[in-house]
Amino acid sequence: MITGFPPYPDIPHDKDLAIKICNGLRPKIPFHTPKLITRMIMRCWDARVTHRPTFRELYYELDKYSEDYNDYLREGKNKDSEIVIQIKKAEEFSANQESNNATTTTTTTTTTPLNYQTHPQAIYTSRLLNYAKLPKPKNEENFEKELEELTESMSLA
Repeated sequence: MITGFPPYPDIPHDKDLAIKICNGLRPKIPFHTPKLITRMIMRCWDARVTHRPTFRELYYELDKYSEDYNDYLREGKNKDSEIVIQIKKAEEFSANQESNNATTTTTTTTTTPLNYQTHPQAIYTSRLLNYAKLPKPKNEENFEKELEELTESMSLA
């Protein structure tokens, strides 16, 4: 939803992809995504089940972000809310990208839905995957470090 196109569009959705995901492969998160949202996504992806947020935690966190941002839009409140600040920065970045793309006719980006090719074996409908003996899920090599650095950078802001 952040990028505007589905994950792993250019590779087959088969046992090899399932193994790569078990071994820590995750979709790329655009760098302009608000850090609060990036952190939430990364926590959901954590291979360590006990480190993932619960539904209740996600619900309350998203509800708080939504409430802060809607209050900002409706009444100009919460201008100093971290999510409001981060969303405004992301919107500014997107607006700058759009204006840069409008002035440069030869530029193509790989982040727009119009520019990606879906692999014929990339299937986005629900189906039973009967892959016996998948490896135990683990995080990508630098996952914990990246999540820790992201969390620390947010506490410094």
